Amino acid sequence: MDQNPKNTNIRSYLRSLPTQGQAEWYWAEFSKLKRSNPNTFNMCVDFWKNVLKETSRRGWLGENIICLDTSVQLEEKFQTNGYHPMSLPCVFNELYINAELLPIEEFMTLQNQSWIKWAISKLILNPIQKIIYSKISSTKWIIMDLLKEAADEVILHQEKNAIHKITDNLFTMKMLKAEFASVVFPGVVLSDDDLKVLITYLEFKQKILLKNEENNVIIKFKTKNPLDKENFEITSTDRGITAIRETCQKLHQQIHDLEFRIKEISKKINEYIVRKQKVSAKYCLRQKKNLEQVLSKRLGSLEVVEEILLKIQGAACDSEIIDIYNVGTNALRNIFESAGLTADSVEETIDRLQDVLADQKEIDNAIKSGADSLSDKTIDTDSELEKELEELLADENITKEFQKLQLEFSKIPQLSQLSENNKGEERELENEENDLENNENEENDLENNDLEENDLENNKSKERNLENNKNKEREQVPMAVF
Repeated sequence: MDQNPKNTNIRSYLRSLPTQGQAEWYWAEFSKLKRSNPNTFNMCVDFWKNVLKETSRRGWLGENIICLDTSVQLEEKFQTNGYHPMSLPCVFNELYINAELLPIEEFMTLQNQSWIKWAISKLILNPIQKIIYSKISSTKWIIMDLLKEAADEVILHQEKNAIHKITDNLFTMKMLKAEFASVVFPGVVLSDDDLKVLITYLEFKQKILLKNEENNVIIKFKTKNPLDKENFEITSTDRGITAIRETCQKLHQQIHDLEFRIKEISKKINEYIVRKQKVSAKYCLRQKKNLEQVLSKRLGSLEVVEEILLKIQGAACDSEIIDIYNVGTNALRNIFESAGLTADSVEETIDRLQDVLADQKEIDNAIKSGADSLSDKTIDTDSELEKELEELLADENITKEFQKLQLEFSKIPQLSQLSENNKGEERELENEENDLENNENEENDLENNDLEENDLENNKSKERNLENNKNKEREQVPMAVF
């Protein structure tokens, strides 16, 4: 049983496909169906095209992603349920004719011809070219769909992350691999062959420039700035900046290695101290100090180099700002010239506007004075009309009053009867009110009688008290005389 996890993933993927129930078509020899049943033939070819693309994208067919390595025995990798695909050579041939698969050797020659010429030669001049079956297992094939996807991802990533165009758009192959190899397709890393094919395609699409400099390739990405597109080339400044960036990268790597070595030596020193091996501990301590001195120098060098890069970036930024100033100045000048705007023309226009406004004001005043004179003449006429209107309204009111009186006189009998009835009701109400008043008077009289009786009793009581007082005085007089 195959224990390779990649092969296990491939078989699980194949079993998960919704078309797995038609294995008798896809895994059988279907090359003869191209003439007898072209729809089924095209369906089978599309199935294997998608399988090849998806399994390679996931890194299950080898270390290459964009470049399909056919030396890995694809028939064995795609074996499932005891079936081996018998028509892979036919699939490769169709994809090659349709320019969806391309041998890497043929692709690398495209640097000297246009993509359109190659497509014409492939699809028109030689549409029935056949692949020798033995060639399938002896070469690498480029999956063009994956190549285009990778190129789009690289351009998108570069446009998003290149802040300082003058420095961030320059790479060596090593720098390019460190920047893009792991960001194109999730979970996989592009191989060196993939990167070579990728930069060849990007150069073909005029997205980058390549230049060999003493066995070192300099790669420069294009920008969206129209000023840069006019003179897109690799200059001596670009070569110098690339060397500085490469030096920075090397210094970072050296610093990382030195820090790792210092950390490992520190562990050894502690171990020697625990085992009381003073000589070994002293030797490692001396090594550590030497490495720390080297690390300090590397950090100082890195600081200087990065400062140079910052100054270059700042100067480029200043240059871009000045360019924008120039563009804005030229745009304003062109607008003024096309519109004929000058200080004299503006002053002349303002003077003419003031003259027109003064004329308008005089016209308004003339119209207003004429209207006032006309209104004075019409005042008397308006007064007479209003007086006559009031007389007419008064006559109309008199007529209405007369008609109203006639109507009231016609209703007099009814009104007199109603008045008699009302008078009777009023007399009844008055009688009831008189009765109520009489009752109230009687109650008041009773209350007054009670009060009078109380007053009489009080008076009698006072008289008795007076008599008693007089009697007491009489009794006391003889005793005083005696």
